[in-house]
Parts: sequence; structure tokens; C-alpha cells
Amino acid sequence: MSKMLFTDDEQHYRPRVNQYENGSKFCVDDEVYVTSGGRGLLGPYIVARVVMDSLPVKYELSHGDGSSVDDGKEFDENELEAA
Repeated sequence: MSKMLFTDDEQHYRPRVNQYENGSKFCVDDEVYVTSGGRGLLGPYIVARVVMDSLPVKYELSHGDGSSVDDGKEFDENELEAA
């Protein structure tokens, strides 16, 4: 994942894009589907929280009305697909 990073590049003094190895695929307020094995996709849900202190990155999801999905369960990134 690429993120814009504004730094004082010693030679050029301009913004640049740095590559982060452990970035998250989704951000808060993104709409996602949960993959459910052979049953297809569940959702769409909204990313309510990104848990970056775990690997793989985990996500807490909410319904459109703001209520938690599965009592606040944290889903692995590989369980989600962009809506």
C-alpha cells in the first residue's frame, strides 16, 4: 500500500510517496463484504475500526445504522472484499 508522505527530501524538498509494508487495505468508513466460505458474500458493512497492532491487520465492522457486526468481532483482512 502506498501512502503520501511529506518530508524534507535533502536534495529536492518535495513530497514523495513511500511504500509501507504493513499498511491496511481498508480505511474507516470503507464499505466491505465479508467472505463466508462457500456461502458467498455477507454485507455490505462499513469499516468502523482498523486494528493495526496485529498481523494480519484486523477490522471491526458495523451495519449502516452504526451497530456492531457479530458483537464487535475483529475480521482478518483476508476475510474482506471491497464493496
